[in-house]
Amino acid sequence: MLNKSDFAEIRKEMEDSDKRREMAIQQSREIIKLSKLIIYSIHRDDLGEAKKLIAQIKIRKKELDKISKVPLDMEMHNVAEQEYVEALCYHDFVENKKVPS
Repeated sequence: MLNKSDFAEIRKEMEDSDKRREMAIQQSREIIKLSKLIIYSIHRDDLGEAKKLIAQIKIRKKELDKISKVPLDMEMHNVAEQEYVEALCYHDFVENKKVPS
């Protein structure tokens, strides 16, 4: 039979996991939003704004990677990474006239 301290430990682990998951979802949403803003800036030929946004998105991506070493919400995490790569590749293509490796 489990005692109360075991239940308290399980509850804390579940709460911590849920908190990390919510933070990962929030960071993923922010990355998706910034990706779109980068692409819109490039479409408007505002590469200066795109570069500012790229600096921001790189920070958010590092934060997401810290939060979810093992992604807690894999679908949202994957979408964020796809949008991140698309935005940075598009910017690099426009700036350097080649697809980055």
